[in-house]
Amino acid sequence: MLALLVACGSKLTSDNFYLIKNGMTEEEVKALIGKPKSVKNDEMLGLSSTVYTYQKGESEAKVGFINGKVTHKSGKFEQ
Repeated sequence: MLALLVACGSKLTSDNFYLIKNGMTEEEVKALIGKPKSVKNDEMLGLSSTVYTYQKGESEAKVGFINGKVTHKSGKFEQ
C-alpha cells in the first residue's frame, strides 16, 4: 500500500517540467508531473483558460492552458 501512495505523489521535478511543451494537452501534462495542487478556470471571449499550480517542497510550478492546450509555464525548483 505504501508503494501505491508514493507512486501517486507529485512527479514535479525540473527534468519532468522541462519536457512540457506548448500545445500539450492537460492529460499529457498530468502524465508527466501528476495531479496539480490547485486548478483555476476562467473564460473570456469564448476562450477557456486554465492554470495548474504544483508544489513539492520548496519547488513550485504553474502551467497555463488555453482551450485545453499548454500556452505557457513557469517554475522555480529547490536545489
